[in-house]
Amino acid sequence: KMRCLALSLVALFSLNSLTVGESEVPVLDIYRMIQYDQNDRQFGSRRAAVNMMAVPHTSQRDLSRRAVVLEFASVTEELLDELLVERSAGALFIVLPKSLDSVSDEALRKWRSVENNLINREISVPVYFTFDSDEAQQLRSIIDQQSEDTQLVVSGDTSTSRSTSPVAGVNYQASIAGAGGAESGDGAPTIAIVAHYDTFAASPELAVGADSNGSGVTALLQLARLFWRLYSGARTHGGHNLLFLLTAGGKANFAGARHWLRNSDSALLERIDFALCLDSIGLGEELFLHVSKPAKDPAVSRFYGALSESAKRAGTKVGLVHKKINISDPTVLWEHEQFSRRRVVAGTLSRHPTAQAALRAGVLDRRTEPQALRRNTQIVADALAAIVYGLKG
Repeated sequence: KMRCLALSLVALFSLNSLTVGESEVPVLDIYRMIQYDQNDRQFGSRRAAVNMMAVPHTSQRDLSRRAVVLEFASVTEELLDELLVERSAGALFIVLPKSLDSVSDEALRKWRSVENNLINREISVPVYFTFDSDEAQQLRSIIDQQSEDTQLVVSGDTSTSRSTSPVAGVNYQASIAGAGGAESGDGAPTIAIVAHYDTFAASPELAVGADSNGSGVTALLQLARLFWRLYSGARTHGGHNLLFLLTAGGKANFAGARHWLRNSDSALLERIDFALCLDSIGLGEELFLHVSKPAKDPAVSRFYGALSESAKRAGTKVGLVHKKINISDPTVLWEHEQFSRRRVVAGTLSRHPTAQAALRAGVLDRRTEPQALRRNTQIVADALAAIVYGLKG
């Protein structure tokens, strides 16, 4: 089953090439920062054309007609304020690491805060990203040697305004009826496995979303495949209904989940024993179950207990993070909070111990660890099996 929703979002982006003056320096592939309108507010970079001299961020010259080239490691929120607000830089070019193998977790956390800062402000000058390469290193060398003689020119589509139609999101839903009810599973308790399938980043071309939330989608599909096979056998047909839900708009306040909940039959929602949302489980050594209900709630206790036992067998652990939702605040930080608002007991399983949305997306969300993803999917599968088959130990 598919259900559609519309997100009020206007975006503009393009892939361009960067030409360095008239020298023989090769062209660089660059990625324009997103430009979008949301709730009648403007965000992102509002300009695209560049034809100006290049300088490093350490230059003390007037930057109003100059393009500042920034190294990934040097970018901070304070430096952005200095360049964009205090010194009115003409353009920014940010060089990202080609590989994340040598980038520390602390450096990634710092960058994600920087990227979140960029995304949530209106910027009146062009902002571009490129990956470190031989060409990028040549550019840096030229700028360091002769900064006042290096002119950067961006070619390609540099129109400053182009409206797009509202983004249409689609929710994908599949269910497997339990043995305790009729063919439709009416009357049997339901467990929902949920994952949002989209991502968001400062540059749409770089919004890969490997961990957030490619990992959650991968795990959900694997669980659906596994339990479809188990439920197909008479001896392994569990008593619970299983509902698998891929939602859109995960980076837009989990709009897909909210739309699905508002348009689902109340009888279905009442039958959901627990909704487990999967978000960013493709890296790391530890998992956390984020819930809105206290640990003493029977459904939370049962599911957390099953996850904990399964994690222990896998050589890791699952922490429990309880945080009440604020009904007066429409913004939610985890997908399960949309379910909690509809009085459906739910939780989000994630490798992140806190609900900082800025940490769960970005231009550098480009990898997962297959071993971690396999282990975490197995933990969920074992826990789900323990519940639907009434297994212990």
